[in-house]
Amino acid sequence: MSDPASKHARGIATMTSRLMDFEGVFNSKNKTPTVEKVRECIKKMADWDTKGRWSFEKYIEELNSLKKSANPEDALKIEAIIQGGYQGDLENDFKSLVHPFPQFGKDGLENLIAALKSNTKLTIFIFPELNGIAQEAQNAINNTIKRNMLLPLLDQPVLEENLGKFLEIYKTMDPKYLSNPPINSKMLTDLVKSSIPKHVELIGSLPDPARRVLLEVCFQDQAEEGVKISKEELKNKALLVSMMFGSEAFLASKKLDDKPEEFLEWSFDYDTDHDYEDLKF
Repeated sequence: MSDPASKHARGIATMTSRLMDFEGVFNSKNKTPTVEKVRECIKKMADWDTKGRWSFEKYIEELNSLKKSANPEDALKIEAIIQGGYQGDLENDFKSLVHPFPQFGKDGLENLIAALKSNTKLTIFIFPELNGIAQEAQNAINNTIKRNMLLPLLDQPVLEENLGKFLEIYKTMDPKYLSNPPINSKMLTDLVKSSIPKHVELIGSLPDPARRVLLEVCFQDQAEEGVKISKEELKNKALLVSMMFGSEAFLASKKLDDKPEEFLEWSFDYDTDHDYEDLKF
């Protein structure tokens, strides 16, 4: 089996356990390509010859390849196996996720949150038992999973249905987990801009601070792209534009020189420096 000293030892062990639970794997009459590949993975994991074993990354690569060729039902099962590897890696680093501890500790929680910030792969985590792990640690993991579920929606051509899917997930998570990185601010900006003019109410329906934080992350990219805007101006601008999205009076206003939706589009303009002072009216 895997080297116990390896940082991926628990991840590989978890994947092995889930592979062995794959339906049909111990039925010698089952010769389907998917089951045969699962058997190959198990054999590699059990190889006592270290030269014959695959690395953790190789297992992930092979399973991802298998997932693409599998039927939808089996693809979900294979994804759960892959996620077992990522969960095992996290548990290897944070032993309090394995054994039930009612308290995680401030330092432990801060270290977990820091590790999760750069973890973009985890989308499933099976907790060992109900209420066994400190609630604050469960919250950190669950919010990270939701954030990671947002990433594929940003890595696609901007489509109206992506905006709705993104917001359905986002409104159920703690906004502080929406950050750049790993969220790409430019892609997020493009997605939010796609709400103008037809779906402004989708952004407007978000509660504060979720709407404001969403816009802060959007405008963060402007600050990094050479548009001169301080952190304080960024927060003020996000607050102001958030109020625009959420104000029925503003969106229905006939007194503006520009239509309200054009004013909103203007706030996302990368070519001109539209800071907080520019947008006040």
